[in-house]
Amino acid sequence: MNPRITQKCCTMHEQMLKLNTENDPLRRKAGSVEPQCKFEIHLQDPRLLQIHKALFKMQVQEKLQKKEHETETFELESKVLVLENELVRVELQRDSDYQELVLANAWLSALEKDYQELSTQHLALKNKEHEPCKPSATEQEMKTVVADMETRCCASLPTK
Repeated sequence: MNPRITQKCCTMHEQMLKLNTENDPLRRKAGSVEPQCKFEIHLQDPRLLQIHKALFKMQVQEKLQKKEHETETFELESKVLVLENELVRVELQRDSDYQELVLANAWLSALEKDYQELSTQHLALKNKEHEPCKPSATEQEMKTVVADMETRCCASLPTK
C-alpha cells in the first residue's frame, strides 16, 4: 500500500472532522442541533478518533489489495492466453511436420519400388550375359529406356 496516499486520506479525514467540530458551536448558537452531532461529539474523544482512523485505513488497504488482486488476475489471464496461442502454433507446426513426413514416406516407397525393379532388370541382364551374344540394343532404344526411368523417378518426388 502506498503510504503517501494513506497519509493524504488521513489528513483529509482529519480536516473534515476539524471543520465539523468548528461548525458544531455555530449550529448550537443557531439552535438547530442535528442528530449527527452526537456522532461528531463522540469523534472528539481521542480513542474513538483513533478507532475511526484505523477503520478508514483498513478500508483503504482493502480496496488497494482488491485492485492489486485484480491486476495480478489480469496478468495471469494474459499469460494463459499467450501460452494457449503458443500451444496452437506448436500443434499446427506438428501437423505440418507430420504431412511432410507422410509425403517423404510415399516418396521413399516409390524409390524402393523403382530400386527393386532396377535390381530385377540388372539380374536379368546379368543372366543374359552368360547367354550367347545377341545384337545389342540401338542407341534410340537406350534413350527411350533412360527417359522412361527419369519420368518415373520425377513423378514420385513430392511437390510443395
